[in-house]
Order: sequence, then C-alpha cells, then structure tokens
Amino acid sequence: MSLSCILGLATCLNYLGAKIPEEDVFAIRVYCEELKSYPTYSFLLHIRVDGADRRGYMNADELESLGLEFRWKPDGQPAPESYLATFRKKELTRACAEFNRIADSPGNWDS
Repeated sequence: MSLSCILGLATCLNYLGAKIPEEDVFAIRVYCEELKSYPTYSFLLHIRVDGADRRGYMNADELESLGLEFRWKPDGQPAPESYLATFRKKELTRACAEFNRIADSPGNWDS
C-alpha cells in the first residue's frame, strides 16, 4: 500500500483490501496485456536452455511486486514445472481479468 494513498495525496484503486496508486494500476494493465502474447513455457521457473524466454515468469514477478493478487502454484501436492507454467499463465489471466473489472468500476477509486 502506497503512503501517498494512505495520506490521500494520490488517486488510488481499492483492490482486494489494498490501495494501489494510479500509476501502478496503469503498469499492471500494461503487464497484463503483454502476458497474453507470451508462450506458456515462458512461465517456467527453470529453463535449461541458453537464452530461454522467461518473460512470462519475470512479468509475473513484476505484477506481484505491483500488488496483483494471484497464486504461483495450486494448493496441495507439488506439481511438475511444466504443469506450473500452464497454471501460472491461466492464473495470471484470471487475476488480470479480475483486476481490470475492479479498475473499470469508478466506485473503486479514491482521489
């Protein structure tokens, strides 16, 4: 949660109990749009190929630091990394859609 949001110095989105500054909302929307074009394998944590495409994983990491709420792995037993890549892409797609619905509602903004 941003100090500028707490002090009422910025326009902020009320998102799942947190307040996200407008500039971070914009960044989340951009990252969410970008991830649509990333291949599923780019969401793997460990890729044993030089120059491997890890944009999806790096994008997820950045989205988490900006405040997007999502799960990195399913609850329960450990899963193979190939399954986790598919899970992460689907989970991020879901979380981004939810975030956009919340951000699109004027009632969720404080100024």
